[in-house]
Amino acid sequence: MTSDKKKKLLLYEEVISVAKSILDGQIGVISGSRALTGLSHKFDETKRDDFILFIGIDSDSDNLAIGPEREYWSKEQLAKQDIEIEIVEAYYREDVYNTCTDLIRQIETEIIELTQDPS
Repeated sequence: MTSDKKKKLLLYEEVISVAKSILDGQIGVISGSRALTGLSHKFDETKRDDFILFIGIDSDSDNLAIGPEREYWSKEQLAKQDIEIEIVEAYYREDVYNTCTDLIRQIETEIIELTQDPS
């Protein structure tokens, strides 16, 4: 297996891992969308279309404190942020779950094709 194929497989596995973590509730919709947006930049333009929802959520929620940056916010601000985070996550949850499921299925198919290709 070529080095490029190995890199592609690792990237695919990372995307699947994040998508499954969203579906399992291990990470939130916003945090997961941000992670998938970061990974989307490693794909070519045609593949990036599969990440449009996550890119949109990342953009729509870039004012919200998620993760380590929360330590720099006051408790009062975090309380307000938490309400907004809940609203945004509830709004997008069903679409994100459906898109994650589709993305996992699609990438698993691509992994099979990639590993069966002798070149």
